[in-house]
Amino acid sequence: MLLCSRCGHGVVEYFTDDVAAIYGDDYYSGVADSGHGYGDYALAAEYGVGWAAAFFDALRPAGKVLDIGCANGHLLGKIGGGFGIELNDHAAGECRSAGITIVASSVLDESLRRNYAEAFGFAFAIAVFEHIPDFKGAVEAALALLRPDGILLFEVPVISPSDPDDAWLKTSLEHIHYPTEQSLQYLFGKKLYGSTLSVRNYANTYIGLTSKSEETAKEAGERLQYWRTAPPGNLSPEQARFRWMLDVSHAANADPEVVALYRHLEPRDISAATVGRFLDLWTGDARRLENTLSWLGEVERARDWHAEQSHRRDEVIEGLKREIEDDPRRKVLRVLGSLFKRN
Repeated sequence: MLLCSRCGHGVVEYFTDDVAAIYGDDYYSGVADSGHGYGDYALAAEYGVGWAAAFFDALRPAGKVLDIGCANGHLLGKIGGGFGIELNDHAAGECRSAGITIVASSVLDESLRRNYAEAFGFAFAIAVFEHIPDFKGAVEAALALLRPDGILLFEVPVISPSDPDDAWLKTSLEHIHYPTEQSLQYLFGKKLYGSTLSVRNYANTYIGLTSKSEETAKEAGERLQYWRTAPPGNLSPEQARFRWMLDVSHAANADPEVVALYRHLEPRDISAATVGRFLDLWTGDARRLENTLSWLGEVERARDWHAEQSHRRDEVIEGLKREIEDDPRRKVLRVLGSLFKRN
């Protein structure tokens, strides 16, 4: 991987010229744990993009909606439809069958600027930009499709200076780009709002929001930040729904106060398969806790054994000291010593 000396942005040194060939039908239903694509995209979409739909519902932006890299239309389906860009023909066909308008196969398609310049009030780009050879060009093309007050919400993997990045370096091997927070700030400038999200037992991503309008970006960005960090009890039902979908469903974090926000969810937010994922995660937590408690018990027993052995050793040493002090020969030696000092 090559790194930019100025901002730290990473890019793979070699990648195929035919990037489109990577995203065949097997990309969405391939071999689990293969390091490429999805074992089950339908399940991954449940917890991977639902938070973005919840954010959209809470923000209630005006105008047409575009999903860049819309796959089978799962995200757009959650908000009632819209327009999509999708490379895979089969997935694009599923979108059309669901009433979603596919406007292009790539955000870099020149026809988009001619036909849809400043046409959209809101655009999603969830786990998209890292796949496109021209990262900066893709961002610029996405912004060109927005109205002056339009909003772009995106998520990308992010390399952390402190946390392990093994998940990004050993899986999702189709990724071309490996941004850092520094490189994203360098690219977007003052119009970028967002922060890193730690996905438990996995890796870090960056949830970001931007706009052509600095005022629009600031207003929406401050809402995003507040909804992500405010005490859960201070959030409205729609905001609480977003927080739960982001923190619990997407990031697999189980803060009790946030988990308790489940009462604000809607039936469309989670499926039986997603509930099963949560139960698997929390069962794993319970087992790890049980193993930890068992290990702590062994540590405590070892500590007590060593303390007892240390106590016995001290008793033996004290006994030997008393024996030496009481030894008649020691008394004779002390008397002789005093005589020699007088002489």
